[in-house]
Amino acid sequence: MTPEELREAIQNQAVEGRVACKAMLDLARESEIPSRQIAKICNELKIKICACQLGCFK
Repeated sequence: MTPEELREAIQNQAVEGRVACKAMLDLARESEIPSRQIAKICNELKIKICACQLGCFK
């Protein structure tokens, strides 16, 4: 997956500037990209992660 395709996949998952943690973890696993990289891209795109699996983000 190219960096642009990854950004597009994240943006497609976003609803009102938010994405679910589980969705991003699934994307990381499917694309074989570290979850920290996914989180970094979310930050760059100003997309907040919600519904955290650990309860860290609401």
